[in-house]
Amino acid sequence: MNAPTQVMKTYDRLRGEYKFYVALEFINGNYYVYRHRSIWNKTDKKRKTESEYLGKITLDGAFIKRSMSKEEKEVETSRAIIEAHGGQIIWQLREELPEPLSLDEIDNKILIALSTNAREPVTELSERIGISESIISNRIKKLEDKFGIKYTIDAALEKFYHFQFVAIAKFLGRKPDTNKLGKLLAAEPRIRLALLTRGVYDIFIFMFVNDPLDAEDIVYRLRSNELLADQKAKWYVSYHSQSHGFIPLRGEFLELIKGRVWRRTKESPRKLPEQYFYREYATLKELNRNSTIPFNKIDQQCSLKKGSAQNTYHKLLSDDTIRSATITMNKPPVKDTAIFILKQINIGEFNKNKKEFFKYALTEENTPLNKFTYLGDLGSPYGILLIAPTYKNGDLEVLEQELEKEARGTMIQTSIVSDILVGNLGYRKIASVQTHLHKRLLEMKPN
Repeated sequence: MNAPTQVMKTYDRLRGEYKFYVALEFINGNYYVYRHRSIWNKTDKKRKTESEYLGKITLDGAFIKRSMSKEEKEVETSRAIIEAHGGQIIWQLREELPEPLSLDEIDNKILIALSTNAREPVTELSERIGISESIISNRIKKLEDKFGIKYTIDAALEKFYHFQFVAIAKFLGRKPDTNKLGKLLAAEPRIRLALLTRGVYDIFIFMFVNDPLDAEDIVYRLRSNELLADQKAKWYVSYHSQSHGFIPLRGEFLELIKGRVWRRTKESPRKLPEQYFYREYATLKELNRNSTIPFNKIDQQCSLKKGSAQNTYHKLLSDDTIRSATITMNKPPVKDTAIFILKQINIGEFNKNKKEFFKYALTEENTPLNKFTYLGDLGSPYGILLIAPTYKNGDLEVLEQELEKEARGTMIQTSIVSDILVGNLGYRKIASVQTHLHKRLLEMKPN
């Protein structure tokens, strides 16, 4: 096969690593690796070829191994042991996981309501959906238990001179110890989320920082730590926007910004733009911990004037410092989470179809999560970063094929989350019309 050099290098490496025959196939612009085995069919008294999908090789030469459930991994391990000792498997491995968890209409509406405005009173939600308050309350409790729902806020602190940056790395050779790496990253309060991945990249680190120099300084300090100092890797540090989805704030970050709370002194008679009023800091901190907490309780706990927390909350909503009171799921019903970087290699072609791409990204489906749980522009590599859940085998390939069709003028780089080292991915199901991406869509001129 006449494939790119990096693809062939990886394919040759895989042929040496696997003890069985592997084939490289070019399908719809992608390179896939299959295991082909010849099996004797006693009924037909003929040999037939059985194919098993192993993974995908990207144009950069990264091998993205097919994801397997826990049960499949156990079967695969058992099969390897049996075959290593000359045995033979006489039954077929189940090819599909169960269909993705679907929701009935009421649960779907409740999840969207909690994700979009977690503070909406049950009385109003009951009236809007047309179901009794007791049924709504019971349903909410079941969803909380089922998905491990936590109430928090979707906050954007650009008003206070905090900006979102992401660091992406590909390790060359050995990788650092996962436990040690997790502890190192967790000790930096500006890190909101750190994901260990397999595929084109090995790690994604999302940060809230003061400016580009602050982001570069954090990455430099991390790389200079003894754990990473001798680690060969390619690093990218970039500002990125948030158009859809969110990454929850860590409590450690809010403790860090406590130092920006303004207190009137002779030297500081007025609050600076990058400083917080104490009532703003206190309201943010308590709502981040639990966005459904009664406002009068915040007033009492934080020694605020009566009504201060409620007024502050609505002020922070009006200036978009808080986008919404929302939820995140600690037990999402996902098989895997994919991170796609769409490198814009032909911006003209992409712009021609941008509106259709936005519509596609906001597609609402009958699943407990949004189709894409996160979407934002990226400076390096220049393009778009998306995060998407998958529920069963084949979902990843379907998403890649859809992106190839909808995100024209881009080259897709895929990584799969293997571990969450720091933070939370922000799984939820917000109404698409409430997203910044939808606002951008409305502002666009008709094609």
